[in-house]
Amino acid sequence: MLLLDEMNLARIESYGADLLSVLEQVDQRDARVLQLYPSIQTKLWLEEYHSLSNDCEGEALDRYRDLKAFFDEAESEEMAHLLSLPPNLVIVGTLNTDQHTASISPKVIDRSFVLQSLPLTAASVFDVTTVDPNAEIQMVELPSEPEDVGPAVWARYPIVRQQLEHLLDIWNSFDMPPSRRMVRNARAYLAYTDGGDDAGEGGPNPRTADLLHLLLIPRIVLPPARAKLLAEQLDAWLDSRLAENDPVRQEVRALGERAESGTYGDVRGLR
Repeated sequence: MLLLDEMNLARIESYGADLLSVLEQVDQRDARVLQLYPSIQTKLWLEEYHSLSNDCEGEALDRYRDLKAFFDEAESEEMAHLLSLPPNLVIVGTLNTDQHTASISPKVIDRSFVLQSLPLTAASVFDVTTVDPNAEIQMVELPSEPEDVGPAVWARYPIVRQQLEHLLDIWNSFDMPPSRRMVRNARAYLAYTDGGDDAGEGGPNPRTADLLHLLLIPRIVLPPARAKLLAEQLDAWLDSRLAENDPVRQEVRALGERAESGTYGDVRGLR
């Protein structure tokens, strides 16, 4: 099995067109051979290899050993530029769908078995820590968490949870979906923080501000126009919750200023 993680960070056809063509030859398993580079390149390396020897010194000896290792692994010196694909080869790839990934063309979809997972919502990532042992199919056992970092943490911080869930919904609307790892990190931070909610929903809450600064703002990678819109929404939401001179409020406004002046490329939460 060959696993390609996040395989659509680049357009699949840009790096895998030859592989797709070879895999189509389902009735010619013996002909499933991938050409890695032009045969003329192999010929040039082979001439260089034969011009060297084990008696060379310095860089020439290193080059000889590299070429020897390369040709030793090939079925033959003349076929070193070819890679035979075994008949039982299975290729599995994971895909992300956001503004930084390439779309999947019909050619790729037609030649694949696509399994699509449902997008997570903010509410769905808070209390799930282990796989249901009664599930009909259980393929992954998630690691258990320390007791003091479990979902019980939210009992001490119900307002922080409510505010964090709202912020995750905002992030989700900008194609930055929530993750269970992010919520687990939030619980870990709160578990080792003294006290509980410091104010009501309408007042400033330093714990929510900390999580916004530590976990959410660093994940921002957006085109300038969308980053500006997000900064405006955040600033409006923080208006009644954080003081005007709060560092996180200033961080959000600085993000908006960078988006305002951005002309190309993405605006990132981390500078």
